[in-house]
Amino acid sequence: MSYRYENKLAEAIEVYRTLMTKDVQHAGQWQWEIAELTFALGKYRDALAIFRQCNNPPRDLQRISDCHRALKEWNEAIAILREVQVTYKDLAPWALLQIGYCQEAKGEKDPAINTFKTVCKLFPRTGEASVAHQHLEADYKITVTLGGAK
Repeated sequence: MSYRYENKLAEAIEVYRTLMTKDVQHAGQWQWEIAELTFALGKYRDALAIFRQCNNPPRDLQRISDCHRALKEWNEAIAILREVQVTYKDLAPWALLQIGYCQEAKGEKDPAINTFKTVCKLFPRTGEASVAHQHLEADYKITVTLGGAK
C-alpha cells in the first residue's frame, strides 16, 4: 500500500506478485490488485488478461468491460455488460446505463437514446434512471418521465 500511495505502481505490482507465491491462500486477492494496478498504469490489454483470470463476480465482469471501453472496443464492452445485465439482476440498471454510454461513444446516437429511455422505463426508482433522465435532458433535450419517481 505504501508503494500505491507513493504512486509507485510497478513496484507495488512486484510486491503483489511475490505475495501471490508466498500467501497462496490469498492469491486471488493479490491477482486482483495486480489487475487493478495494471489498469491504473494504462496497460488495458494486460489488465484485461489478468481480470479474465480473476474469480470475483460480478466485479470482474465490470472491470473487463472497463478494459474494453478503455480500448474503445465498444462491441466487446457491450457484450460483457449484457452478460452482467442478464446474470446479475441487481446490477441490470447499472449495466444498461453503461451500454447506453458505450453506444453513445460508438457514435450510435439513436440506440443510445433508446437505451437511456429504457433505463428510465424499466428502473424508474433507481439512481441510474435519474442519471439517464438527466443525461437525456442535458445532452439531447429529451424529457422522459420516471413513472412518478423522484
